[in-house]
Amino acid sequence: MEMKDFASKIRDSVRDGLGDGYKVDVKEVNKNNSVVRNGLVILAQGQNVAPTIYLEDFLEAYESGMPLETVVQQMLDAYRRSMPADGLDMDFFRHFEKVRDRICFRLIGKKGNEALLEKIPYIDFLDLAICFYYAYQDECLGEGSILIYNSHVEMWGTNAFELMSTARRNTPRLLPWTCCSLAEAMDAAGRAGRVPGGAADESAQQHEAGTWRRMHPLSWRAGDAGAGRGMRLLYPPQLHP
Repeated sequence: MEMKDFASKIRDSVRDGLGDGYKVDVKEVNKNNSVVRNGLVILAQGQNVAPTIYLEDFLEAYESGMPLETVVQQMLDAYRRSMPADGLDMDFFRHFEKVRDRICFRLIGKKGNEALLEKIPYIDFLDLAICFYYAYQDECLGEGSILIYNSHVEMWGTNAFELMSTARRNTPRLLPWTCCSLAEAMDAAGRAGRVPGGAADESAQQHEAGTWRRMHPLSWRAGDAGAGRGMRLLYPPQLHP
């Protein structure tokens, strides 16, 4: 089934499932590297936060035989889980003075992101683009980021250069460098894809890691990987004799 047809079915079914008091729409979301995802946006009456539920995995489940009613129920469950019990007030985001202390930068490639770059403020950096986001922290939702769009810049009455000046101060403060051995950095990067294979395999992995540390006693400085590794190019120099 085409995504457009599936999205229309889901939108109508979710509207029926939620009843009055909700606005349900489908929109395309531009992600990094020209990736475009299709999301269902649900806005409850009296709320100013609308979670986006991406449809690609649900379409795959539907094409694999999951009944439409089950797909819709799973989406409704996902929506209800995503909303804090007491609601979430995002009115502060309208005011630049209330968000400026958590505006950070990240680097993305220009190639492949042309459509996204038309919608966001950025500054050229070699063949890359410095873009900006708000690093939010909430007791209910945890940590995350909100990409800053041109509409935000217009609402705040600011510009990309002021965002850059602000982000230069905030990003190293909120996402500081950490220092570890090169072996530890490589181990952390590969741990997610490691498949446990019993005590013998675990022992062999530990022996291999120990051998690597003795042979390569180097240090590696890294920022928070969640913010994008490219941002480290913009940090002040950190290497010392």
